[in-house]
Parts: sequence; C-alpha cells; structure tokens
Amino acid sequence: MHPPRRLCSLLGGVFLIFFCFFYVADHFDYRYYVRTAVATQDYEGQPSQEDDPVRLTALGHALLNDTTDPSHWTVVHDRRVARDKKRRQCKKKYAKCNKLSTDPEPPLNVFGDANGDNNSTSTGESLEDASLSSQFAQRGYTVVGTNVSAVRRLPDVLIIGAKKSGTRALLAFLRVHPSIRASGPEIHYFDRFYSRGLSWYRSQLPLSLEGQLTVEKTPAYFTTPGVPARVKADLPTARLLLVVRNPVTRALSDYTQSLSKHRSRRAFEELVFVKSSSGLVNSEWGPISGGLYAKHLKRWLAYFPRSSIHIVSGENLIVDPAAELCKVQEFLGLRRVITDKHFFFNATKGFPCLVKREKTGRPHCLGSSKGRSHPPVSQTTYNILRDFYRPFNFKFYKMIGQNLHW
Repeated sequence: MHPPRRLCSLLGGVFLIFFCFFYVADHFDYRYYVRTAVATQDYEGQPSQEDDPVRLTALGHALLNDTTDPSHWTVVHDRRVARDKKRRQCKKKYAKCNKLSTDPEPPLNVFGDANGDNNSTSTGESLEDASLSSQFAQRGYTVVGTNVSAVRRLPDVLIIGAKKSGTRALLAFLRVHPSIRASGPEIHYFDRFYSRGLSWYRSQLPLSLEGQLTVEKTPAYFTTPGVPARVKADLPTARLLLVVRNPVTRALSDYTQSLSKHRSRRAFEELVFVKSSSGLVNSEWGPISGGLYAKHLKRWLAYFPRSSIHIVSGENLIVDPAAELCKVQEFLGLRRVITDKHFFFNATKGFPCLVKREKTGRPHCLGSSKGRSHPPVSQTTYNILRDFYRPFNFKFYKMIGQNLHW
C-alpha cells in the first residue's frame, strides 16, 4: 500500500543483518593462519626452496619445524592467539595498535634440528646469528660500518667560516646526507677551549659509524690567529669548508646580529669609520675585519694546501643550494644524495628550506635569527665600503682561482 515505506523497512532489515554479521566476525577476528599447519617433510633439516631467505633472516630464525613433536606448533599457535586477543583489546580501547608485532618470533626451543639436539652448526642458528647489517644488505641497502662501530671520532671536516656567510645553512643541508654526522652547537675548541685537550673535544662530537664523516662548525676559526697551526697539529688530514659572501653584506649582517644582543649599540655608520670620519674605514672593527678574506686565508694556506680547502659561495647557497651542495659532496668524496628535491624556497624568509628534516621528517627552515632585515645604510657608505674591499676581493679571487663578482 505504501511501497516506499516497505522498501525502507526491507533495506533497514538487510543493513541490520549485515551489521550484526560483521560485528560478530570482527569480535572473534576470523582469519586463516597459513603457518599454523603442521609442517611437511620439506622442512626436514633445512628450509624449503620456496621460503624467502630474507624473510627467514628478518624473523631472526629459520623456520625449521620439528615434525616429531607437534606440541611445538601448539606453542606457536598459542602465541598467535594471545597476540590477536591483545589486538582486539587494543582496538576496543581505541588505542594505537600499530606497535603490536605483526609476526611474533617463536621461542628458541621450537627450532631444534630433526634429531632434537642444539648443534651450533645447524641452519637455524646460523641464520639466527646473522647480524642486522647482513639483513639489510640482503634487502638491497648500502651498509655503512658495523653495529658495534659507533664511536665519537675527531672531525674529518671543519666548517671554518666565515661568520654570517651561511655556515649554519650549510651544516643543516649537509645533515641530510646519511654519510654525514654533524655536531650541534659551535664547540670553539681550537680558539677558546684548546687547553681542555682532545679527549674533551671528542666528547663534544656525535657518534658516527665507519665510513661516515664527522663535521664540526665554528666560524670563528677562520679569523682567529693560531687556529690553523692547532688544526694542522691535531687534524692534519682534515678537509676545510669556507663559506664566503659579499663582505659588505656580511658586515651588515654581522652588525645586525650584534645589535640584537646589545640594543644600546651605536649606529652602523658611526662605528664603520675611524672617529666618524667620512672616508677612513675602521678595518680593525670586527664586522669589517671579518670580510678581509685574503688576509685570513693566507694564514690557513701556510698550513694546508689549497686542495684541502673548498670555497662555498654564500650567495649561490641561497639561489641554488642543490648545485652548491653538489660541489661540496664531490669535494668530500660522497655520493650525490642531496639534490633539488630536498629544497623549497620560503618567500617570507627569503631563504631555501629543507623539505624534510634529518630526524623529524618534517619541513624545516632556519630559525628566526636568520634572515633579519639589515639596518638602513646610505648609498654613499655602501659605495665607500665596496671600494674599500675591492683590492682585498681581487687578491682573494686570485688565491682561490675563482671570480665571485662582488
């Protein structure tokens, strides 16, 4: 008489029946366990050829089934039932169930040979004793070092400077490479804490495996007299990375950083000139002397060959970080891992950022201290500083065999 009402009642009944069916099925968790059947003679003494050896190694044991004692498999079945019961309880409490083991490891007494003894030369124990590195190697991974080789090593690579040129960005980008282990804060061993000794220095460095390079960054090394001799004495084979940028821009950035720490500091144009004169640049002032690259590099070349020092352009590190990192990886003898896919440009900060951070896997940009706006400087002051640095820049270009067009 009322077809729509009857149709709705019929559909509702069908839905209720299906709901009850799936609820019961989910509650009792019906499934078929392939591996709980009693093993056949294919497992007598060694695994069948149909078994995946990588799968067996990942379990940590060979599935050697003793058909003479079916009670062993009862133990395995009971462990699976207990696991599934725990999963159902977890599901009912709306907790995260992904931490439960999806394929529990059977007890050691399940894996005896067919004669019941525990011969150490059996296939089961040989696969059981396989190291974690061999497991990953069988899966196609490149294995670096061994499980027991993680130690604190003296640096293979030093980022020696220059201050406010992009050293922190370079270190953050290098951390993406799996063969790089980098220290956290600046250690200042060779310029401030050299008297504490190498054992203290080593304790400040990260753990690394054989084949990995340890990197330490302290920009003050580049401009501090006496540091090159100390580095040569303690790290004679170290490879050095020097990040440089336009010295005028670098001086403004250096002053901006100091201004954030000392708000009462005088204006840039009052400090850059001797006694506030209109033309004589104060070359002894830190932000200015830090950009005299030729003067500082000369000290380093007295102890290290030019081939041990790689120059990184701070400007290119912002415009095209992948290309600059390609050169760095080649200099360090590393496989090219860091490419364009690791970067995106943050228009707000004006800096490239990492698509994925080393540990969290989330996008990562440098902190708020990077990318500060510089104080206003007159064009006259800028031109005076550019002319002041020009002869030093040309000398620096000649020393490194490269024109940076500053």
